[in-house]
Amino acid sequence: MLCVAQGVAVASVLVLSAAACGSPARTVTARAAAPTAGTTKRLTPTATTIPLQLGCGPNVHPASSIIWTGPAGRDVALTFDDGPSPDYTATMLTTLERTHTPATFFLVGTNVQKYPTLVRREADDGFTLGIHTWDHPDMTKLSAQQREWQLAATAQAIHAVLGSNYCLRFWRPPFGAYNDAVVSQARSLGLSTVTWDLDPQDWTAPGVQTIVNRVLSAVHPGAIILLHDGYNSRWQTAQALPLIIKGLKRRGYIPVTLAQLVAGGT
Repeated sequence: MLCVAQGVAVASVLVLSAAACGSPARTVTARAAAPTAGTTKRLTPTATTIPLQLGCGPNVHPASSIIWTGPAGRDVALTFDDGPSPDYTATMLTTLERTHTPATFFLVGTNVQKYPTLVRREADDGFTLGIHTWDHPDMTKLSAQQREWQLAATAQAIHAVLGSNYCLRFWRPPFGAYNDAVVSQARSLGLSTVTWDLDPQDWTAPGVQTIVNRVLSAVHPGAIILLHDGYNSRWQTAQALPLIIKGLKRRGYIPVTLAQLVAGGT
């Protein structure tokens, strides 16, 4: 069964202990890739509220708590944050396509608007797409109205590309930062909050082989692996990806989408 946690300590560690499953919710400020100051123009809620439409229908319900790892089988989920980007998303998609490797992308709304062709390609490949907010703010520092706008604006941008019936079940908080209010609000809006339990910190650009080694040395059944395809230069992640995929498969792991992992795998 899927292992979820009410609160997960994910700050600057490669693997999250399974002991965290069921721990009380708290504010988490895990590091993940973020735009540098001035990279994007922050939009703020206007008097006109954007309705959050997820496109999932009445039979899809949010997880009761945070999803941070999967069942103890041989399936693992490769997940990518902050894209799409014009520089390396296409390269990573080509790698995934050539190796027949499913993946999951958490999309930033401003980038969806700029690069819709890449979003369509991700969807056409059958990958799971999720919300990563409009412009990557720390959601714990926003009002409830601002948080809803961040989610709704991003969903609207994705649906403008893929159609209103594309189901957006999942979202991931930027920086991995959340608290009870953030998670509860997302759940009330119909969204499952997703974090991770394996972070090779590729956003620090530690070197291609270091990224590969960190993933392969820490991978475990049901791992949700955090990688990045947007903001800043992701050439190291792009070059590490085929080596990671090869190493996972040699070890008997099966990459699946997040939706497949939640459903119990292949």
